[in-house]
Amino acid sequence: MPPQKLLGPCSVHQCSKNSSDFRRLTEIAYNKAKEHGALILYPNLQLYDIICFSHYISIVENYHQNNEKESEPELSSEGISLASKIQKMTDVFYQMQHKEFMDLILDPEEFNHCLAERDEDLNDFLSEIFT
Repeated sequence: MPPQKLLGPCSVHQCSKNSSDFRRLTEIAYNKAKEHGALILYPNLQLYDIICFSHYISIVENYHQNNEKESEPELSSEGISLASKIQKMTDVFYQMQHKEFMDLILDPEEFNHCLAERDEDLNDFLSEIFT
């Protein structure tokens, strides 16, 4: 008989991610996250808690992979890392499409203006990427 699918909910406090895929925080995963300090951000998590796949990746896998890199994050012209700007842009997209139910913006100038309007760190972000 195949293992039973975990149905959630995510044990991360106030998780707002829409997920149908969940993982159990096994002893190996818990120790890996604890060893690299990722659990400091999630003090309510306990061994064998069920968390959504998105949080599992960010707590157990990505945190581990990001800390293995020896190079410093690339900084943009304003001193904010490219990864931070991409994360901010992703948050803006999510807000627009999943919370406000806005249509896609296909015009690059309008899109750039919309990003800058919602977060000043994203002012001329598209120009920065493509130059």
